[in-house]
Amino acid sequence: MSAYKKMLVAIDLTEEAPQVLDKAKAISEAHGAELMLVHVVEPVGYAYGGDIPMDLTELQDQLDKAAREQLGTYGDKYGVAQNNQVVTVGRPESEIHRLAKEQEVDLGSLAVMAGRVFSFCWAPPQTGFCMEPNAMFWPFAFIKV
Repeated sequence: MSAYKKMLVAIDLTEEAPQVLDKAKAISEAHGAELMLVHVVEPVGYAYGGDIPMDLTELQDQLDKAAREQLGTYGDKYGVAQNNQVVTVGRPESEIHRLAKEQEVDLGSLAVMAGRVFSFCWAPPQTGFCMEPNAMFWPFAFIKV
């Protein structure tokens, strides 16, 4: 019996996502772990720093809808239950950590996303404290694409 029950895979929905998902699916199957797909849409206002005096709600809604559709396509292809396909809005480093804690994830997977590496703060849910992933105390799979 594997120690891993739930694996979170944070993807950026770029062309490299299928490579990450192929490897993550193989890891989850090898451990009998439930797979959870996550995509975090950063608020449009972050990009402009609030400098544009206009309502960006419609643009944000369009980005959210497109992300949900694309993540749903990946979810269907990789056999991930709809309730384990999560699109959320916020800062990736905080939203992914929040979801990992809420969902009691015990194995995380990360690939470089859109050329950026985030300083995610991950912790096993049972510990209640936070460790940087490079500390490697909590199971974390870095997937090279």
